[in-house]
Parts: sequence; C-alpha cells; structure tokens
Amino acid sequence: MQDTQKAVEIQEGQYLAVNEAGKLLLRNSDRQAAEILKAELTEVQTTWHHITTKLRKNSHHLDDVLSEWDGSDKTMEELQQWLRDVKRRLATALPGMYEELQRDMEWCKVSWNIKKQ
Repeated sequence: MQDTQKAVEIQEGQYLAVNEAGKLLLRNSDRQAAEILKAELTEVQTTWHHITTKLRKNSHHLDDVLSEWDGSDKTMEELQQWLRDVKRRLATALPGMYEELQRDMEWCKVSWNIKKQ
C-alpha cells in the first residue's frame, strides 16, 4: 500500500504539470482543438480523482482492518489467559468443604462475567 501511495505522490507532479499545460493550450488553441483538449483534460482529471479517492478509501479500510486485527489479538490473549487459569484451577484437587465449593463457584461466575463483557 505504501508503495502505491508513493507512486501516486510521484505521479501527482506529472498530473499537475499536464493539467497546467492543458489549461495553457486551451487558452491558445482554436475552438475545435479546445473542445478536444477540454474533453481530454476532463478525462485525465476524472481518472486522477478516481484513483486518489480509491487509494484513500483503501488506505482507510486497511487501517480499520489492522485496528480490528490488533483488537482480536488482544481478545485472543485474554481468552488464552482465561483458559490457562481455568485449566490450572481444574488441575487442583477437588475441594472437600462446602465453603471452598462456594468460593470456587463464585470465582467461576465472576471470571465468566468478565469474559462476556
């Protein structure tokens, strides 16, 4: 994407030069040539606008995708940590007393509610 942006930036100078030369020619040409030249200039301007607009949209879209990707990475890390915590808790001996069971059940509820948010 950056290579494409650089290429467009390099070509912008040429576009501006062609546009200025075309305007100069328009002022110094007869009516028939001016009409043809004006149509060509309009086509160049339209194409340039289309290219730069599409590049800008694609750049914004890529930024959005990268942002989503970063958010997904963070969410995956959080889920992996949660799974490690659950696995560790499951590997411990079963509690023998009612209070321990209640405490573990509460921990599971809290942990699950945090992950759902």
